[in-house]
Amino acid sequence: MANSDPNMPMVRLLVVGGVAGMLTKVLPADRTTTDCDVMDLVPADRWEAVRQAAAEVGRELGLKPTWLNQDSRAYQHYMPVGWQSRCVEVGLFGKLDVRVAQRADLIVAKVMGAAQRVQDREDLRFLKPTADELDRVDKQLDRFEAESLDYQTFAQQRAIVAALRDGA
Repeated sequence: MANSDPNMPMVRLLVVGGVAGMLTKVLPADRTTTDCDVMDLVPADRWEAVRQAAAEVGRELGLKPTWLNQDSRAYQHYMPVGWQSRCVEVGLFGKLDVRVAQRADLIVAKVMGAAQRVQDREDLRFLKPTADELDRVDKQLDRFEAESLDYQTFAQQRAIVAALRDGA
């Protein structure tokens, strides 16, 4: 975005997933990931400009054109209330303000994904959530179930929390 329009507004990227964990050093730097998950963007109407800049960077570095994407937004409703305000600042890069989900919110997201993704289960084992962090996950699962219009349960996620409590 170095060549961007000087009148372009500041853009804030809120990143989740493995990259968030790596940037905050709660996950190892040598962890493998195929993309960077942008959960939120402020202002939202700047996504196309950011996507184009990311594609250019990707070409220069030999990355997939979709290395920076918003695919995770489909799961934004599973993030804890207020997660955006708790994001950790990574840095300011020209007009790009990069922030990442903090550890407790990342743990909730990883538990939600762990039912389908082996990498999320491995990340949780590495993170070793505390009892307080797992209590917070349980509260989030209670909220998700209470808000579910189709009475969805989160039995798989509760089993993952139980296994983490048992040290598995």
